[in-house]
Amino acid sequence: WGPFVRRISAYSLRHPSWVVSVLLTTILSTLADVLFPIILLRLIDNELTPLVKTYISHGTSVPSYLLWNLQNYALMFIGVAVLEIIGIGGFFYYSGKIKEQVIFDLRTDMFERLHQLSFDFYDRNSTGWLVTRITTDIDRVADLISWGFMIVVKGLVLMTLYFVFMFIYNIPLSLIALVSIPLLLYISVYYRKKILEYSRNARKTNSEMVSYFTENINGIEINKSTVQEERASQRMEEYSTLFKRNSYLASYFSAMFGPTIILVSTLAVAVLIVVGSYMNIVNETITVGVLAAFFGYSRNLFLPIFDISRVYAMAQSSLSAGERIFSLLDAKPTIVDAHHKIDHFDRLKGSVHFKDVSFHYTPEKSVLKDLSFRINAGQSIALVGATGCGKTTIANLIGRFYEPVHGTIEIDGIDYKKRSLHSYRQQVGVVQQTPLIFSGTILENIRYGNLEASDTEVNRVLSLIQANDIQQRLHETTLEDGSNLSIGEKQIISIARVMLMNPAIVILDEATSALDILTESQIQRGIKYLTSTRTSIIIAHRLSTIINCHRIFVIKNGDIIEDGTHHRLLRNPHGAYRKLYDEQYAATEDYGISI
Repeated sequence: WGPFVRRISAYSLRHPSWVVSVLLTTILSTLADVLFPIILLRLIDNELTPLVKTYISHGTSVPSYLLWNLQNYALMFIGVAVLEIIGIGGFFYYSGKIKEQVIFDLRTDMFERLHQLSFDFYDRNSTGWLVTRITTDIDRVADLISWGFMIVVKGLVLMTLYFVFMFIYNIPLSLIALVSIPLLLYISVYYRKKILEYSRNARKTNSEMVSYFTENINGIEINKSTVQEERASQRMEEYSTLFKRNSYLASYFSAMFGPTIILVSTLAVAVLIVVGSYMNIVNETITVGVLAAFFGYSRNLFLPIFDISRVYAMAQSSLSAGERIFSLLDAKPTIVDAHHKIDHFDRLKGSVHFKDVSFHYTPEKSVLKDLSFRINAGQSIALVGATGCGKTTIANLIGRFYEPVHGTIEIDGIDYKKRSLHSYRQQVGVVQQTPLIFSGTILENIRYGNLEASDTEVNRVLSLIQANDIQQRLHETTLEDGSNLSIGEKQIISIARVMLMNPAIVILDEATSALDILTESQIQRGIKYLTSTRTSIIIAHRLSTIINCHRIFVIKNGDIIEDGTHHRLLRNPHGAYRKLYDEQYAATEDYGISI
């Protein structure tokens, strides 16, 4: 609890003036709550009781000074009410400001942290999990910061002051009220444990449900094409049913908690009234005003217990949410610069040298082991091989999205760990197999890698890849994930984006695999221009796209088993590349060379 409270409070303390305002307004409303029964006590004992005994019983008229005194009491009630209104209004206003600012700060910090974290973090965590952290969990923690802590402070202060004044006026009645507190606390703890148990189950199910929902919406085409809609819907129904059950039970115990507290507190107040009335009528040890004040204090005494127990449940919920939030904020990127004053890369030439590189995603399964090769600056290298052989891993290591577990990777003869990550990534362009389009305009998406690019530069790049249709639609709005664009249009935008960056090293991960033959031929000129003066790493299954590469690496089990040009590799009748080529083209295409 201690570390959590300290860290979460630190977000509120970023705005000390608002925190002080909340405390002051809390004091105002608390003071008003304490003063109301005292004013009532004084009114009854000092004014109304003498009035009844002395004047009404004798049938005489009420003196004007008594009416004036009654008006003064009315003004005091109004003054205290105004004080409470100001206190409560200020409390909600400043607490609300703190809440919204804390939400803003947490989301900003989390979003910034997510951009700092390395790819391996996203390998371990689903999108649904991250979305829940930055939405539901933040709201829950912010509620505790803004309302919860102050409600507890106000409740404890109120209960303390109530008992102080109650013991001042009458000890026996105060002890009766005090005895009921443990019972109320027991009831509160029991109900809140139940509420917390089912709320946690509901949140866990909700997180799984959101993740499953996101996964299936993203894979809706697969569900439809494999006729799995019914199975997916049934699984979603199971999640929804479990969530409904846990939410219902949490709501049931929440609904029962308030009435139970009210019932027990009402019984305690009834006992106070009976005993107090007996003490007033028979023993005459207390006045009517004291009895009225006790009624007011005892009625209000149990409300803070209700509020504090509610905040306790909120705090338990927020604790688990806060742990998840801070586990994300505390996550460290695995790929960072060695120190702050690290040197930067100048303009790269683009040579790449793997020296005994080993890599694994998990220690149990090695992907690369002692891999060595050299790529000269300006060369285009194709990586081919079966799925899972290590092609994408090699490309990701070159892009420094991951780093070797053992061995070194040199860029222009320099271990790239000894230069700043930012200066390196600025000069590496990646065209992904599944292009990502942001919401905005087509022009904004193309400029994403070079925000300073002029309209002339954008049009020049589009002209090189003969994307005339895209040129005419630069200011067209793109929907989320480019849902209003075809796969080919997305890939053209993605390639244009990288071309506009003017990188020294280009990585094309199946860049044309999603394109039809006509669209592919349309942008091959742009790809040829993009790769002609740069070091290019091309991952491809369609071998027709890599015929003109300077070298082709055939990858198997994380090792390079063949290395050469397209024509040289085809001359080996038993080679792995020849086998791949035969499988794709032997039935329809003449090699055009002597084997």
